[in-house]
Amino acid sequence: MGGRMVVEELLRAMMDAGASDLHLSVGDVPVLRRDGLLERLDTGLLDEAWMNAALERLLGPERCEHLHRARECDVAVEAAGG
Repeated sequence: MGGRMVVEELLRAMMDAGASDLHLSVGDVPVLRRDGLLERLDTGLLDEAWMNAALERLLGPERCEHLHRARECDVAVEAAGG
């Protein structure tokens, strides 16, 4: 994906689709969970550089460091005004 779409645009797409979850994995496309079903987005594969930039924006440096040590992360993001 390499910079073509920022994480906030994916979150907006998730909200617009009425999805409950957004799954992001390096080497795969973003996946939405809507009504219990997984829907792959046609945005291109996520690469490591894109994922690192997205995580830095969402988590900040301290939580990113924890993620790199723990090797997993579950994040909740609240929409502005919501």
